[in-house]
Amino acid sequence: MANPLLTWPAADARRRIHIEPAGARVVWSFGPRDMQRHADTAGQALDAALERIGHEDAVIIYGGRG
Repeated sequence: MANPLLTWPAADARRRIHIEPAGARVVWSFGPRDMQRHADTAGQALDAALERIGHEDAVIIYGGRG
């Protein structure tokens, strides 16, 4: 049996929502190659992204890509 601490978590299959500061606003996307969309706040960006994917579970990455 594999050590659960050494295996990738189930979150790996969920969509990634990248939210990054961009001056006074933020930009959000579903990945490094996806088109960046603008929002006034991180909360608005998150709401828009979740609405776009049908409010399914997602992993939120704030402040950088990686």
